[in-house]
Amino acid sequence: MREYQGKCEALHGHNWLVEVVVRASELDGIGIALDFVELKARLNEELDLLDHKYLNELTPFDKVNPTSENIARYLFERMAAKLKMTG
Repeated sequence: MREYQGKCEALHGHNWLVEVVVRASELDGIGIALDFVELKARLNEELDLLDHKYLNELTPFDKVNPTSENIARYLFERMAAKLKMTG
Protein backbone atom coordinates (compact mmCIF):
# COMPACT_ATOMS: atom_id res chain seq x y z
CA MET A 1 0.00 0.00 0.00
CA ARG A 2 1.37 3.39 -0.94
CA GLU A 3 2.31 5.88 1.79
CA TYR A 4 1.51 3.43 4.60
CA GLN A 5 4.03 2.94 7.40
CA GLY A 6 3.93 -0.65 8.56
CA LYS A 7 4.04 -4.22 7.33
CA CYS A 8 0.98 -3.77 5.11
CA GLU A 9 3.12 -1.51 2.94
CA ALA A 10 4.68 -4.67 1.46
CA LEU A 11 2.87 -6.73 -1.15
CA HIS A 12 0.35 -8.99 0.58
CA GLY A 13 -3.03 -10.58 -0.04
CA HIS A 14 -6.42 -10.99 1.58
CA ASN A 15 -9.49 -13.13 1.30
CA TRP A 16 -12.81 -11.32 1.18
CA LEU A 17 -16.42 -12.05 1.93
CA VAL A 18 -18.65 -9.65 0.03
CA GLU A 19 -22.22 -9.01 1.12
CA VAL A 20 -24.55 -7.14 -1.21
CA VAL A 21 -27.68 -5.49 0.12
CA VAL A 22 -30.34 -4.33 -2.34
CA ARG A 23 -33.66 -2.62 -1.94
CA ALA A 24 -36.53 -1.99 -4.29
CA SER A 25 -39.59 0.19 -4.20
CA GLU A 26 -41.66 -2.31 -6.17
CA LEU A 27 -41.79 -5.90 -7.31
CA ASP A 28 -42.09 -7.20 -10.84
CA GLY A 29 -45.15 -9.01 -12.17
CA ILE A 30 -44.25 -12.28 -10.45
CA GLY A 31 -43.32 -10.72 -7.11
CA ILE A 32 -39.54 -10.45 -7.45
CA ALA A 33 -37.54 -7.31 -6.68
CA LEU A 34 -34.31 -8.65 -8.17
CA ASP A 35 -33.51 -12.12 -9.41
CA PHE A 36 -30.70 -13.52 -7.24
CA VAL A 37 -29.29 -15.31 -10.30
CA GLU A 38 -28.79 -11.91 -11.96
CA LEU A 39 -27.40 -10.38 -8.78
CA LYS A 40 -24.89 -13.19 -8.34
CA ALA A 41 -23.84 -13.03 -12.00
CA ARG A 42 -23.24 -9.26 -11.85
CA LEU A 43 -21.30 -9.53 -8.59
CA ASN A 44 -19.16 -12.37 -9.95
CA GLU A 45 -18.34 -10.26 -13.03
CA GLU A 46 -16.98 -7.56 -10.74
CA LEU A 47 -15.14 -9.93 -8.42
CA ASP A 48 -13.52 -11.70 -11.36
CA LEU A 49 -11.94 -8.38 -12.36
CA LEU A 50 -10.19 -8.25 -8.96
CA ASP A 51 -9.50 -11.93 -8.25
CA HIS A 52 -5.81 -12.93 -8.29
CA LYS A 53 -4.79 -9.52 -9.60
CA TYR A 54 -2.22 -7.01 -8.40
CA LEU A 55 -4.75 -4.34 -7.42
CA ASN A 56 -2.22 -1.48 -7.51
CA GLU A 57 -2.10 -1.91 -11.30
CA LEU A 58 -5.88 -1.79 -11.82
CA THR A 59 -8.02 1.31 -12.23
CA PRO A 60 -8.84 3.03 -9.87
CA PHE A 61 -6.34 1.43 -7.50
CA ASP A 62 -3.43 2.65 -9.58
CA LYS A 63 -4.35 6.08 -8.13
CA VAL A 64 -6.00 5.26 -4.75
CA ASN A 65 -4.90 2.66 -2.25
CA PRO A 66 -6.79 -0.64 -2.43
CA THR A 67 -7.97 -0.38 1.17
CA SER A 68 -11.03 -2.30 2.35
CA GLU A 69 -12.94 0.96 2.30
CA ASN A 70 -11.91 1.87 -1.25
CA ILE A 71 -12.61 -1.65 -2.53
CA ALA A 72 -16.07 -1.55 -0.90
CA ARG A 73 -16.78 1.84 -2.53
CA TYR A 74 -15.56 0.54 -5.89
CA LEU A 75 -17.82 -2.53 -5.69
CA PHE A 76 -20.78 -0.44 -4.55
CA GLU A 77 -20.39 2.01 -7.43
CA ARG A 78 -19.95 -0.75 -10.01
CA MET A 79 -22.89 -2.79 -8.72
CA ALA A 80 -25.11 0.30 -8.44
CA ALA A 81 -24.37 1.15 -12.07
CA LYS A 82 -25.01 -2.42 -13.22
CA LEU A 83 -28.26 -2.72 -11.30
CA LYS A 84 -29.31 0.94 -11.79
CA MET A 85 -29.62 1.50 -8.06
CA THR A 86 -29.09 4.61 -5.96
CA GLY A 87 -28.30 5.17 -2.31
